[in-house]
Amino acid sequence: MSALELYWILKLDSILNLVTFATVILGIIIICTYLALIISAGTYDNEKIRSWKDKYIKKLFIGFFICSTILIFTPNTTDIIMLKTIPKITNNEKIQQMPEKLIEIVDKQLDKYLGKNKEGGK
Repeated sequence: MSALELYWILKLDSILNLVTFATVILGIIIICTYLALIISAGTYDNEKIRSWKDKYIKKLFIGFFICSTILIFTPNTTDIIMLKTIPKITNNEKIQQMPEKLIEIVDKQLDKYLGKNKEGGK
């Protein structure tokens, strides 16, 4: 893994926080804009409201949709690290042999412990 790749992996949480902030701001702007359009519907003609809606609201919705999609499909730093390390661990023969050796060691120690308890208890 290169240093640049590691840097971007560690910066993913900051990037996701920025996108979350942008999504929240866009959502607030969309809600406020719709409320303003509803309130001002009686004072402006429908053509002006429709053109304003076409220009700005659609662009805001597209930005909101893009930010939401980025948030949904971008993994955070922990997820990326797990995706990078788990295959290396599962494919490593030394690590796969460790549980077998560990079980043998525990089994021997348990036999010694149980043997001492049987002798001491008699």
